Amino acid sequence: MDNSNTPGKSEKTETGFSEQRILDVSPAGSLITRISDGTILYANKAIAAMLGIEEVANVIGTPIPNFYWNPDERKIVLDAFQAQGSLMNYEMRARRPNDIMFWVSISLQPFEFEGETALLSTILDITEKKQAEQSILALFNAMPQPVLVTRISDGTVLYANEHLSTLFGLPLDQIAGRQTPDYYVDPTDRFRFVEALQKQGHLHNAKVQLKRLDGSTFWAEVSIELTPYLGEMATISVIEDISERIQAEAALQQLATIVEVSKEAIMSTSPKGEILSWNPAAERMFGYNAAELIGKPALVLAPPEVQEDAKSILMRLAQGETVPPAETVRLAKDGRRVDVLLSASAMKDETGKVIGFSATLTDITERKQAEEAQAQLEEQLRQAQKMETVGRLAGGV
Repeated sequence: MDNSNTPGKSEKTETGFSEQRILDVSPAGSLITRISDGTILYANKAIAAMLGIEEVANVIGTPIPNFYWNPDERKIVLDAFQAQGSLMNYEMRARRPNDIMFWVSISLQPFEFEGETALLSTILDITEKKQAEQSILALFNAMPQPVLVTRISDGTVLYANEHLSTLFGLPLDQIAGRQTPDYYVDPTDRFRFVEALQKQGHLHNAKVQLKRLDGSTFWAEVSIELTPYLGEMATISVIEDISERIQAEAALQQLATIVEVSKEAIMSTSPKGEILSWNPAAERMFGYNAAELIGKPALVLAPPEVQEDAKSILMRLAQGETVPPAETVRLAKDGRRVDVLLSASAMKDETGKVIGFSATLTDITERKQAEEAQAQLEEQLRQAQKMETVGRLAGGV
């Protein structure tokens, strides 16, 4: 750009307006500064208003570092400019003459001004935007769950809170800028999530397996929203580690399978003794299906002669005791008395509170019948032996 088109000249450009006129009326702040020492050579009214200075003339001649919140940052800005040949939308803190801090976005390009190469700076006050960002980040930081913000286009991490840092075992300063596919056990899961987000704008409680930098894996439940973030489309993800829940569910499923295939009757009750579960073996043993008994008191199975004993067992269980195996009798649906070996224990939550009871009943009817038959045979043998002895004594008289 030659000198005839600089703001210091009055000649018009091809568009019919001088560049100075364009800069003068621009709503964006414009500065021209000497590269060597940062002296301000030109400023428009928007810059004066931004700085809270009434007269533009009071800005010209001032060293630009005076308006940096951290004057040392000018070297960082110049280094970035010289490395790239220009600088676009660099965000930094600036200072007003009354020492009030505000945020600006600055773009730099080389500019010929009165025979020397200077810097033309276009400056926007982004204080409100930064305050809004900081409010959002403060909200994310205050959330008890891990939060991750990523660019939708390529999965680059834009923000992560401390909880996410802890979850992945990675310092915060090493998370931003990474690619989220690095954290998926199966990277195609991200493409599946993005496709769902583009269709419906959100994804709630999706289960996915993730991995840490050290290679260890864990199951997570992820809720994701597609939303603008700091001027670009991004995803905001709230992540919950559900590894323990998955393990517990697997253990419960295994236990449920054992209960289903067990040959022993297994039932559970509420703390009040109401039946909550009733397995297939119990159905076969007593003739009741689950729908007939769930919600009914377990005492309906106890015949009159053992009612008090059954109530005593429930009271002991309510105190958190375990009832060792004991022989007793229970009633079947058809009125049969079923001899059983009963063992029961209290179920407790993580605080130790009793939340119900479980009982296992083994049908010992055949064993009891065999024992009774054996006892009868033994009694008959004793009687026969006794009669034989009496006969011998009578024959000897």
